[in-house]
Amino acid sequence: PLLDRFPRSRVVFIVRDPRDNLRSILQRLDLPGDAEDLPAERIAATPGSWPLVLDGRWLGIAGDTVIEQLAGRWTHLLDVWRSSRDRVELLRYEEFMRDRRACIESLAGRLGLEVRRDIAAEVDRPFQPRGDASVGWRTFFGQRNLDRIIAGCRGGMEELGYDPEKESGS
Repeated sequence: PLLDRFPRSRVVFIVRDPRDNLRSILQRLDLPGDAEDLPAERIAATPGSWPLVLDGRWLGIAGDTVIEQLAGRWTHLLDVWRSSRDRVELLRYEEFMRDRRACIESLAGRLGLEVRRDIAAEVDRPFQPRGDASVGWRTFFGQRNLDRIIAGCRGGMEELGYDPEKESGS
């Protein structure tokens, strides 16, 4: 639908290991990763449009907990990419972080865009607060929620080269 409205658009889908992605979201919102669930009032009190991210029922995403909803959202967005993969470039966040400049230049080429200036001085500028990647997944989520993420995202993780059995984050 969106691609139909903008047929000449060039679109990039940036994906990240769901364990890192969910940890980053929850840290940004100062929400615990190891809670069994969060009360509706706490979700509603998150700023801006974050309540719509934390509760994906409006998208038809199943899940009884915030963690299951977020894992379902990650998988849902991957499904959206799959349905348009011929028109949407996939970029793994981890590859971008390894070599931002080369990744951006390569992406520009794949999108048919000309590289017009050197961006080396700008690629390390943060656009949002960084989460604490030093907190391991099991420590942050607890085993139960970590298992929920892996169960909800396993197929997509394997497809994109994320090892569901990997023990620690970033």
